[in-house]
Amino acid sequence: MRKFILGLLFGLCLSLGSVVYASDSIQSMLVSMASSVNYDDSSNRISIKQSSAKFDKDLANPIPFVYYERNYEGGTVWIQEILLVQGSSCWYGCADAVKPYSALLKKFEYPPVEVVPGSSILVQYPKGMEPKSIKITRVIAEGSQNDIMYDRDEDMLFENEKILLPKEAGIYNLWIKSWWDSGDTSYFFAVEIK
Repeated sequence: MRKFILGLLFGLCLSLGSVVYASDSIQSMLVSMASSVNYDDSSNRISIKQSSAKFDKDLANPIPFVYYERNYEGGTVWIQEILLVQGSSCWYGCADAVKPYSALLKKFEYPPVEVVPGSSILVQYPKGMEPKSIKITRVIAEGSQNDIMYDRDEDMLFENEKILLPKEAGIYNLWIKSWWDSGDTSYFFAVEIK
């Protein structure tokens, strides 16, 4: 049974490992990545791990690996990669995202990833390419003023490469903003706490 599950996960893993992004021309693209599936008997932990770095093809900036981590009773942990939409970034060039940012995910009909209350999202950059600072923000559509839509931002708890999600149900549009000496990047994704 365990080999069947590992085989199933490996097949699923081949279809995972991608990132969605929007450049200044607001295009989306999937990038496949090599990955491996591991099962640890002692902890009953199944993990799917990306094995290569991701870079934006237009700006050449590093792209974070973003995963939903769910802990089950009995110690089993499920880790699912989350697809990202590129926001405004400057590296070897600049790309500006459509504002307000809350409308960006709607434009791409981005389906929120379902998560359980109080869970966490892992945000990791390739080794040696970690940014100097990272800020995680919840983007909330506030409405419009003079026919111009605008957002309100709320800081999220971010510790040890993990976004700590609240227990309150709802859709959370999240913005990852990262800074290096050589530039900055931003990415968006959404989760639905159920």
